[in-house]
Amino acid sequence: MSLFGILFVVALILAIPTYGLSLIALIFAKMWINSNEAQKVAAAAINARETDGTVALPFVSHAGIRRFFKNYGSTNKKFEMPENPANTFIGYVRIGSVVEHVIMVNLSGRTTYVTSFMPPYQFGDDLLSLMAKQEFVENIIANMQKG
Repeated sequence: MSLFGILFVVALILAIPTYGLSLIALIFAKMWINSNEAQKVAAAAINARETDGTVALPFVSHAGIRRFFKNYGSTNKKFEMPENPANTFIGYVRIGSVVEHVIMVNLSGRTTYVTSFMPPYQFGDDLLSLMAKQEFVENIIANMQKG
């Protein structure tokens, strides 16, 4: 059972004697867990970028991945979730002083895979650059769907 599952059961058991305060503590515990998962994904993204490979992590929840893209995403639309392949998140991120690059996070069973893609050139913030960014991400997704 996951850490969140254990905390949830304990919070439910303690909900009546603590007048619901245990459920509020559970919310803060979940926020802390998501923050730690986002930091793990960020470290894996840096590693994937430096090694030009894919980094495998133990299971990371959807909320942790969303928090990662919320914290480090560099576009207004922080990430995309294509229908095929399922459980895949992809978006542009800027971590620290590292240049903007595309990170793809794929959940497969109890393992999370983090892959980095360097764009062919650094895009600006004008309309044509935004369209080129979108096209680059769509090409990555299309190549994955081909298999």
